[in-house]
Amino acid sequence: MHAAHALGAGHARILGRHVLVNALPVVIVQASLLLGQTILIESGLSYLGLGAQPPLPSWGNMVVEGDSSWPPPGGSRRFPAWPSS
Repeated sequence: MHAAHALGAGHARILGRHVLVNALPVVIVQASLLLGQTILIESGLSYLGLGAQPPLPSWGNMVVEGDSSWPPPGGSRRFPAWPSS
């Protein structure tokens, strides 16, 4: 940055060509991690009934709807791919 400033580059050019270019990968990784965390928090809150209400689609609401069908009729808790004896 000092060399660019010594060559007469302005503040905007130094920011654009040196600082922002090097910070961009960190910002992209942080944004992707926060997106995953946000999805997990929203689905957890919806599962507990504190998030989006049932007319709105949400992963937590879908899990709650699927919970009502478990265990299957007959009381069997075997997994479909489990070998039966």
